[in-house]
Amino acid sequence: MKNTITVCGRDYSIEFLPKEDLQSVGDPDNETSGTRIGYCDFITGSIYIDESLDEYMARTTLAHEVAHLLIDTLGVNNFFTEDQIESICDIAAQTHEAMIKKGI
Repeated sequence: MKNTITVCGRDYSIEFLPKEDLQSVGDPDNETSGTRIGYCDFITGSIYIDESLDEYMARTTLAHEVAHLLIDTLGVNNFFTEDQIESICDIAAQTHEAMIKKGI
């Protein structure tokens, strides 16, 4: 996988981190519940992915995080709840994977 991706004209670095390091990225006080496998940081221009994921899950997680970037960059994040945004990002990631399987 590439080490950078361009989303809406901005380059984002893609970094693979150990699971324990990923949990504290963007959440130094560990206030996020659950296990995080990906995270995008709009301020630093970085996307972080759990390094223990297999190729399929890493691609799907990257697509999910890119969907977050698009939602934020396009300014539509205020129209949805956090749960709705997560669902939209999951749908985008699965659509991306289906397209890859079809060679699109």
